[in-house]
Amino acid sequence: MAQENSIPYEDVCYYYRVDENQYHCSIADCKSGQITFRGDTIKTHLESYHPNITAVQKVVCVRKSHQTSKCPPGNAVKGKSYEQHFREKHSDAHLLCPFCGHRYSRANYILKHLKNCKKLWPCKRF
Repeated sequence: MAQENSIPYEDVCYYYRVDENQYHCSIADCKSGQITFRGDTIKTHLESYHPNITAVQKVVCVRKSHQTSKCPPGNAVKGKSYEQHFREKHSDAHLLCPFCGHRYSRANYILKHLKNCKKLWPCKRF
């Protein structure tokens, strides 16, 4: 978007909230037991306790990782997609549109949003 509108990259910003909340693993038979981990360390957790997760066809989330999780218990996810699934459905990390304040869990969602953000409409007349 910056390139399309000839905006210098140093003038582009977005807000990213790092997820420092503590989570329980939602995967059945997790070897970590009741150990919690920070949301931004999901990759480390998967490498330590689920080293072959990408080879697994389906991973079932047997519980919510926290109260506001958007993933219902019993939800099945492809093993190779679990890290992304966790970041989108279980984690509280997000990108924040600096113009209207909408929250997005994925960078490609906010990029799509920025092309249509109503707060930017007055700026697109150049």
